[in-house]
Amino acid sequence: SSGLLTLAGTSLFTLYGMIEGDSVGFKDPKVNGVFVTSDRGQVKGRCLTLFGRSDDVVKVLGENVDLAALQALIDSLKLEKGIEGDYYVLAREDERKGNKLILVISLDCIDAAGRLLSYFNASVFPYERIDEIVPVQDIPKTSLGKLERRKLADRLQEIPFRG
Repeated sequence: SSGLLTLAGTSLFTLYGMIEGDSVGFKDPKVNGVFVTSDRGQVKGRCLTLFGRSDDVVKVLGENVDLAALQALIDSLKLEKGIEGDYYVLAREDERKGNKLILVISLDCIDAAGRLLSYFNASVFPYERIDEIVPVQDIPKTSLGKLERRKLADRLQEIPFRG
């Protein structure tokens, strides 16, 4: 009923292995043998339709906004317009809007960020428009080069935002 995919079965995984500093920790995320994912989806008969991850959807002015879809648009526009660098769409809580969308960029991207933002904001619904560009010194990434969203969010807590 929550729209989150729930898994159960005799051959379901046993533990998560997680890197914690210089060691590996293990954790069993199941409750009573059931694992609730962060993936949104729907099962109709024998057909599973995936809608994306629940942690990628935020409310802006009462509307559901899919951050993964907006990130895909940013990435597509970068390729199409020949813009290089690190640009990430994130949400930050906002008293009036519920959330406001920000574009986090590395410092070396400041010159092209305005141009990319103009293309982006012209391509989305008004409630999906990015409100602010936030340059940061260092964007945390995994050893595979993927964004570490939680670490970046923690760093953003230290940066004052425009109201």
